[in-house]
Amino acid sequence: MFKIVIIDDEPMVRKGLMTVINWEALGCKVIGEAGNGVEGLELIYAHHPDIILTDINMPEVDGLRMIREVKGELENAKIIILTGYRDFDYIHEAMQLGAYDYLLKPSKLDEIVKVVKKAVLELKYSVQMESNQREWEQKFKRALPVLKEKLLRDLLINAYPVDGEVLEELTAYGIEMEAYRVILLEIDNTSDLYNRHLIKFGIINTFEELISDAFKYEKVDVGNNRVSFIANAIELEGIIAMLEEMIRLCENCFKLTVTASVSTVGTSPDVLSKKAQEVLTAIDYSFYLGKGSIILYEDLRLVGYEDISTIEPLALNMMRAIKLGSCEDVEQAILEIESVTKQGDRTYHQVDLKSFIVRCIYDIYNFVLVDSQLNPTDFDLEPVALHEEIQIACQYGDLILILKRIASPVTEAIHNLKQSGINNIIKEAMAYINENYSESVTLNDLSAVVNVSTYYLSRMFKKETGLNLTEYLNEVRLNAAKNLLLNTDLKLYEIGERVGISDPHYFSRLFKKHVGQTPTQFKEMSVRLGLST
Repeated sequence: MFKIVIIDDEPMVRKGLMTVINWEALGCKVIGEAGNGVEGLELIYAHHPDIILTDINMPEVDGLRMIREVKGELENAKIIILTGYRDFDYIHEAMQLGAYDYLLKPSKLDEIVKVVKKAVLELKYSVQMESNQREWEQKFKRALPVLKEKLLRDLLINAYPVDGEVLEELTAYGIEMEAYRVILLEIDNTSDLYNRHLIKFGIINTFEELISDAFKYEKVDVGNNRVSFIANAIELEGIIAMLEEMIRLCENCFKLTVTASVSTVGTSPDVLSKKAQEVLTAIDYSFYLGKGSIILYEDLRLVGYEDISTIEPLALNMMRAIKLGSCEDVEQAILEIESVTKQGDRTYHQVDLKSFIVRCIYDIYNFVLVDSQLNPTDFDLEPVALHEEIQIACQYGDLILILKRIASPVTEAIHNLKQSGINNIIKEAMAYINENYSESVTLNDLSAVVNVSTYYLSRMFKKETGLNLTEYLNEVRLNAAKNLLLNTDLKLYEIGERVGISDPHYFSRLFKKHVGQTPTQFKEMSVRLGLST
């Protein structure tokens, strides 16, 4: 029930309003009446009514003054004026002060009821909105840790660009990244899924108890047997001491070995993904340094060795070709990887190279694991057996053979799935793009060629291929551009024009976005690796 007070210096008016109107039917209850503004204010302050029916012309404190005072106290109260004044300026002033509506005396009963009903409806809406707001706030608070972790996981793993919107989210979540290190914990795996999650939960809690009093941190579960922490601490001595204590406790309490890696110092969110790559690179050295080690990335900076990141695009090319189901491109990508790992005069560190190939193998395994259309058992990808096979492999050639053994059937399966699912319309559209990519190709052009609506073509193309038309067109154009870069001496703007991208600046940006290198860098690396003809 909404509370109502009636304030009027005419007793008959007050009595009539109280008795004639069926307030209960309106969802209201009259909780008091007053004959002047002073009594009215006392009544309002005592009961905080939802609706106030009041006259304007009253002794001692008039209606305008009363409205002015109570609106600050009761922002949501609906003040309905009942007045004999017909001076519009006077009524207008009352409305500007915050009155909800006005009725001129004498008013018909149904007019009063109509205004009250409208006020009640708005009050109900306000109450519902307040309830919804509280509910939303509670849900948001409960979801806040999950939202924070998802944002950080995207920045860490997916290397999302840090734009203004991301910076606003980080600020809203209270995440500080002015000076930090990324810590990665890798827990010895166990075949028991329930115990695996239980033990991981226990180890995370153990580490959080150790570091919570020392510095601020954010936890990011990166899946499987790994968890990372973004710690607002740069002094290695304290971090190492806590990691040593945590590793000791885990060995004693959980009978499990935990390996840790620590990045160099990061000074902004923009380099978070780079710091994540550092701890991933460092953790791979446990194959040589042993489980239970604490591996600092800065200790792995070996003078005279080139950065392994220069060949990271080869892995990206391989995975892109696998996801597209292109057996020929996958074979070529692995040949490129093999040409790097087998050249004895390369200045890449052997540990880096082995870690790189192992990551390539696990990238394929993880892709099969998460794709609902693929079954790891169909490719002999039992995780324990795969891990043992990799551990046993002592030569890079052995790892390359594992990579080929996994990549080839997975790519062929993806190819078959795509071919079986792509209908003739999509095939025709793809063929048109393959033949005309050097020209302007629009969605309207394609829909006219295959004789379907633009909406249907766009939706079906995305559904069947996993790419929208622009993405597929860019893939075709950039593959053609790479071929021209490797096999001709054409200038960049000439290559761009030949593949249908006349703007050289846009061509360079698009190439770097998809390939990971500028066209010039791609060509220079290909020449160095002996890949161009």
